[in-house]
Amino acid sequence: MAATAGQSRSRFAEHFRTVMGMPPLTYVTDWRMRQAARRLLISGSRLASIAELAGYRSEASFSKAFQKWAGCTPARFRRERGMASDESI
Repeated sequence: MAATAGQSRSRFAEHFRTVMGMPPLTYVTDWRMRQAARRLLISGSRLASIAELAGYRSEASFSKAFQKWAGCTPARFRRERGMASDESI
């Protein structure tokens, strides 16, 4: 992203944090997890497929990252929030 913006990585990270209120990697992780959460709720896709779409090579690494982000496993999230509206994510 820094190269695309024509900035050094440190300058880009500083500017990004100022504008967005968080570091670039935190923002990207949050965005990926929100997309995965949405897929968990609105699709019947297998966890492996959702993990791959979110950019993870294994279900285990995705599940660990998702649990850190959401505070629960993907399966529990799907089970407990399955009737939630799309805007709540």
